[in-house]
Amino acid sequence: MCLPPQFRDHNRPVIRNLLHTLLLFSLASCHRQEIRVYTVEKENQNEAAIQTHPAKVSMPTSLPDGWEPLAPSGMRKASYHIQSVGNDSLDCSVISFPGVAGGLDANVNRWRKEVGLEALGASELRASIIHSAIDNHKALIVDINGHDRATLGAIVPLKHETWFFKLSGSPKAISSQKENFASFLENVRIDATQAEALGQFTATQHQSRSLERPTITYRLPEGWKEMQPTTMRVASFSIPGTGGLDADVSVIPLPGKAGTDLSSLNQWRRQLKLEEVTQIDDLSIRQIGNLKYKVVDISSTEALINGEHKARILVAFTEKADHKWFFKMVGAESVVVRETQNFFSMISSVAYGE
Repeated sequence: MCLPPQFRDHNRPVIRNLLHTLLLFSLASCHRQEIRVYTVEKENQNEAAIQTHPAKVSMPTSLPDGWEPLAPSGMRKASYHIQSVGNDSLDCSVISFPGVAGGLDANVNRWRKEVGLEALGASELRASIIHSAIDNHKALIVDINGHDRATLGAIVPLKHETWFFKLSGSPKAISSQKENFASFLENVRIDATQAEALGQFTATQHQSRSLERPTITYRLPEGWKEMQPTTMRVASFSIPGTGGLDADVSVIPLPGKAGTDLSSLNQWRRQLKLEEVTQIDDLSIRQIGNLKYKVVDISSTEALINGEHKARILVAFTEKADHKWFFKMVGAESVVVRETQNFFSMISSVAYGE
């Protein structure tokens, strides 16, 4: 990690000890040399003050399935072990550094080097970043896939510090945890009363900022409630059901191929407490408008909602504008069945922004 100038103050005792050692060495080799003692003023008196107003960032209390919290260590504010596909495991770290922590370009290119990729120039690098928000604060989402290693990260620049949320592991395991990582980030809370954030959004500003990501327009079905876009969602809806059995609809574009269909299917099966499969039997192809969508429709075998109702997931996904688009409805089985026609009607009304 590239450290900012103010971080050097933490190393002054080490530097002072090194200077003392060098001084003793100098005396041994040239004992007649006059000894002078100098007092060096702090380079910037404001540096210490910067460290007294950190933001309060709280990690989610409820974690995705398979995520195990570990004790913070070293520079880590939080750490998680994630058991993923097969015996593959992932590491999730949360780290903060004062100031800009070396800048966006240096940190993303360092992550690229870690997975065996070459550095990118500024224009290419910035084109690969997804602009989003975490708890109404500016966030930059980074998705890097090497041959054997991958990194999925979020960088949150605040006024006096920069926070890094980083998921590391194999490309296959990372692909299977993208939705869980997005869910984790959506539940991070940032208290801006202690340290005002740079680029803090109002709802209107958030909408305009999201235009830097792939966008869509659509027709809202009757009875659906439009929700605020989140870290990964470009559109989000709530569908009310009787007795509080609401359904949730998300629209998520992921850059590139975004993993295999099988890894995505097993991710959804795990959400329904179903065993993973080694081949796809629940996938069909459906022509919607000018595009072909792959469709998955699966239900739980247990009553997962309020201990009384089975849960159901209906997903349609396609590739468009260099992204893989996922339209996903999840909720009580009765609500999902009732809203299936509206779900596909909404998708048929979608116009993709290029």
